[in-house]
Formats: sequence, C-alpha cells, structure tokens
Amino acid sequence: MKDTDTKMIDPKELRNAFGKFMTGVTVVTTVDSSGSPIGFTANSFSSVSLDPPLLLVCPAKSLSSFDIFSNCSHFHVSVLADNQEPISNIFASNHEDRFSDVEWTPDENGCPKIDNALASFSCSREQSIEAGDHIIMLGKVTNYASTEGQGLGYGEGGYFSLDMERKANELQTHTDTRSIITGALLEHEGKLFLMNNNATDDNELCLPQIELDDHQLSFDLIKQYLSKTLGVSVNVGSVFSIFEHKKTPTSSIYYRATLDHELEKQLSNGQFYSLEEVHAMTFNCHATKIMIQRYITERKSGNHGIYVGTDVSGSTHKITETKI
Repeated sequence: MKDTDTKMIDPKELRNAFGKFMTGVTVVTTVDSSGSPIGFTANSFSSVSLDPPLLLVCPAKSLSSFDIFSNCSHFHVSVLADNQEPISNIFASNHEDRFSDVEWTPDENGCPKIDNALASFSCSREQSIEAGDHIIMLGKVTNYASTEGQGLGYGEGGYFSLDMERKANELQTHTDTRSIITGALLEHEGKLFLMNNNATDDNELCLPQIELDDHQLSFDLIKQYLSKTLGVSVNVGSVFSIFEHKKTPTSSIYYRATLDHELEKQLSNGQFYSLEEVHAMTFNCHATKIMIQRYITERKSGNHGIYVGTDVSGSTHKITETKI
C-alpha cells in the first residue's frame, strides 16, 4: 500500500473495523523504579511461541506509563475472567490509584498478579519493537497458572460473556421437552417494533416472536422472520434475554435488532412506536413489560446486559460499552 493510500484511512473507522475481531481482555502490569505497581487494560495480547515460551502485548505510546513498560525488565499478564469486568474498567480508566480497588499479589518478579484471573503469565521482557503508535512488547514466559472458567470477551466496543452464549446454545437443544420462542427488540430511528398479538382478542401488542422447529437456530430463524415480515434486511445483534417460563414448558431467547434499510411496504400486522409511547403502554405479558422497561433504561444509560433466569426472576450480566 502506498503512503498516499494510507493517508485516506479514517482512524476511527479503522478502529471500528479492528473491533470486529473479538478478543479476550488482559491486565498488563509491572513496577516502576521505586517499586510502585502500574498497569493497563489490553486486548492486544497474543501467544507467540511454545519453544521458547513467548507472548506479546502492545502498549500504546499514549500511555502515561509507556516509557516504564517499554524499558521494564519484567511484566505480568493477567487474563480476566468473565466476572472481572469492573477490573478491566479500572485499568482502562484514568483512576489515580488503580491497585487500591483491586485484589492482587506480587509474582516472583514483584509484578502485580490480579487475583482470581483466569490465567496469568510472569514474563521477562525480551524485546520492544517499534510499531507505529504502539510497540510490540515481546515477553518470555517464566511462570504461569490457569484455572477453569470462562474469559471476559471484548468486541465492537463492548464486553460479552461466552458463558451467556453457551447457555443460549444449550437452551436450544431442549426442543424435545420444551418449546422454544425466539423474538427481538427491533429498533429503527428511535422507535420499537410491536406486532398485533393474534393469540388474543383484545388488540394486545407484543414483541415480534416465533416458535422454533426442531434443529433450527434461534438467531437464524428470527432474522428470517423479521426480514420476511418487514420486507427488508434486518440486522440481528446480541442476545438480550434468555429465560424459562415458570408456568409452561417454554423457554425464550430475545435479541437486539435494527433495520439495515428503510421499509419498502406498509405493514398491516405491526408498526414502530416511539420509546415514549412504548413506555406508557400496558402489556398483559409480564416478561414483555420487564424486557421493554429494561431495554429503554439500558438504551438511555448505554449500559447493556444479558438477562438469564425465568420470566419471574433472574440476573442481568452487564455488557458496558468501553474503549480498551
């Protein structure tokens, strides 16, 4: 590529494109000349070699601690577990004393090791290689540890949980004993799509949903259903809610979704309502009411999550959008 071509690249758009590659999340640490611990959150981490045991991380030159890392003799990499999102946020922020709010212990080289990390690697710095606005810091692994569990995932500017995705996949294998409903909270231009509930006689509105047949994937089915219903391509995103119904042998999986294009036809079985209109509506289905309330709240705050439980109670795993 010529330099003239490179200058045409928009850094923001390029960052977004790089963000399509889903990674784990690590905290990289060392100590300064006075022995004080320092660290930063990084998803630019990779294994390099088994013999000799090598890995790499890529500190940005914009880091306040860049000079220390680029010249350190040792450093430590902690791979965060899926419940350690707050730790990632601390080390990705301008927090003054990051280590005061995090449990850690020094490794054999004195570098901080994050407690309860999924994996940890003590390293001697082998080489620092210039790489644009970052450096490639190559480390030789001198000691390591790992434990069972799921790692904290990162992609497209937000965290995700592989455990939540696994639960969604497991849910879809139970079609022999439970019926599976897949649905979506479909938004376009600040409005949410609601359909007429043909199962009732009181003009009740509901979220778009459809029952799975055997061997179907919920993601594929709801995408096909929405695209056919609206007559345009629909972009189905992350899982929003996964829950079982207490009174019936039914489970539900709902996704976030948006339109890729403008509507091409007038809809007879539903329409888009503003979030203010939806918020004031009354829904006979408790699960629908709670999902819509949570959707509106999360959309305003920018802090998204995945709900797992039943239509009565459960927990929400936060997926806060952040830059690391």
